[in-house]
Amino acid sequence: MSSPLLVKLERMVAALTAKNWEEAKTYYAPDMLYRVGSGEPVYGSQAAVDFLDSFYQTATPADHELRGAWQIDDRTAIVEMDAKYIRNRDGKKISVACCDVYRFDDAGLIVEWRVYPDVSPVFQE
Repeated sequence: MSSPLLVKLERMVAALTAKNWEEAKTYYAPDMLYRVGSGEPVYGSQAAVDFLDSFYQTATPADHELRGAWQIDDRTAIVEMDAKYIRNRDGKKISVACCDVYRFDDAGLIVEWRVYPDVSPVFQE
């Protein structure tokens, strides 16, 4: 990743992987929208980290395999990856195909983050 937004996203993902919620929130606008798939959106930086923290109770993040990353314009970036996790209930390594769309405000904070994952491996036997 080399564009300004993509470098910022790389740092944000590192904070999330480390479960450093306070650092992660520094990348989010206070009223950001976070939505996973067709689920209900959550609003606010704290609500986003609460959602992620809850998900991390099911699966712990590991290394992600980046497929592609694009800065579309000054405010939009798209990241395609295989998100790697350790499923907490049995320690199984799982891979979640995922495409994330990020929109930024004038200050460079994430105002909208939409995640399009295939989470079926998280819940399979």
